[in-house]
Amino acid sequence: MTALALLIAACSSPVEDSATADTAADTTADTASTPAPEGGAYVVEVAEQWSGDCEFTDPSTGQAPEQEWTLAPDRDRMVLYPDFWTVLTCTLSGLEFDCDDGSWATSRIDVSRRIQGSFSGADGVDGELVVALDCKKDGCDQLQSAYGRHLEFPCTSTAGFSGVRR
Repeated sequence: MTALALLIAACSSPVEDSATADTAADTTADTASTPAPEGGAYVVEVAEQWSGDCEFTDPSTGQAPEQEWTLAPDRDRMVLYPDFWTVLTCTLSGLEFDCDDGSWATSRIDVSRRIQGSFSGADGVDGELVVALDCKKDGCDQLQSAYGRHLEFPCTSTAGFSGVRR
């Protein structure tokens, strides 16, 4: 019986230890290669016109071309302060973020307003503002009077942004 116990111990320990060590090294290398998002003040340039398939009456985004946003990432959440008075809570997955910027819906109308992007490099951020509109029969007149008479639903338009941390 002791020979069998020695044989089992000799065969299992070194193989398990080396496999465990290789897996731990791979996990550490993956974590080290993905930088954590850096918070702080970012100078952000936002596109001045919407692009996409929503035919807005006014294609202007209504955004100042250059803005200062404060980003505060924390694990799987991020707070975005696009100005002094506005606070947006966002989801954060790795370097990617998604923020609801005033979406709303009724039984007939869906309006999705999002800020989606990702951290790029040590001090950069890139993404787009997204507006998606949809309606069901009766609600279309209300959306068309607010956004544009020639809208066809559903539609989505975007405006890109990029920024650099101060």
